[in-house]
Amino acid sequence: MADQICNASASGNLPRVLVLLQNGANVNGLNKYNRTALQVVKLGDAAVVEALLRAGADPNLRDPVCGLTVMHDAAREGFIESVRALVDYGADLNLVDEQGNLPLHLAAREGHLELWWGQTAYPKRRSSSISGSCSRVRVRWSWRSTGGSVRLQQ
Repeated sequence: MADQICNASASGNLPRVLVLLQNGANVNGLNKYNRTALQVVKLGDAAVVEALLRAGADPNLRDPVCGLTVMHDAAREGFIESVRALVDYGADLNLVDEQGNLPLHLAAREGHLELWWGQTAYPKRRSSSISGSCSRVRVRWSWRSTGGSVRLQQ
C-alpha cells in the first residue's frame, strides 16, 4: 500500500490519500524508491501535506539520495502554506543538507525569503526564535517571531 499512498500523494489526490490512510496505509511506509508519501508529496498542495502530517508523517526524514528534508524542498520552491504546515507539525528548521545548507539558505538562494519575513511561516510560534550558523558557507542567521526579521550575516 506504500506505493499507492505515495502515488496519490505525489499527484495531490487528497481523497485517495485519505481513503488509503483510513484503510490502514502506513503514512511512513516506504515506496519502491525508498521514500515516504510526505517525501514525494505535491508540495504545492498544502492540504495533502497537512493530511499526511496529521496522520503522523515524519517531517524530518531525509531523502535517501540527497539528504534533503521535505522542509528543504518546500523552502527552496517557496511553498509558504506547506512550510507553515511542516513547522506546525514539528519540522526541524536546523537540519542541514549534505552541503551544509539549512532550509533558510535554499529559500534565500531561490528568492523566497518571504518565508522567513515576519510571521508568515510561523503563525503558531508567536514567541519563538531560532538561530543557527553554517561554517561551511560562513553564514550566521537568526529569526525572531516577535520582531519579524531575519538577519543573514557573513
